[in-house]
Amino acid sequence: MINKFKDKIDIVFVRGGNTTRLIHYLRKFNQYEKLKTLVEQNDILYIGNSAGAVLVGTDTEWTLPAEPYEFDLKEIFSKDALKGFGWVDKLVFV
Repeated sequence: MINKFKDKIDIVFVRGGNTTRLIHYLRKFNQYEKLKTLVEQNDILYIGNSAGAVLVGTDTEWTLPAEPYEFDLKEIFSKDALKGFGWVDKLVFV
């Protein structure tokens, strides 16, 4: 879906909420890597609010104690399932 509109996208806004749930759905619907690649390869501005901002860091696992989630994403997807996009070489706390 993302690639269908990439020539028309200047800004991507990712809202807040439960960080782990956000990653779960991005990965479940195969949008995590597509979104990361879209922003990195097309000079698109990424704006994240709360959970969306946490994603720009190196890791999001720190959010689990505050935002419990019913699924173990590392078991479902991979050991790196809770890694952030890594656009900021730090953890992003909001």
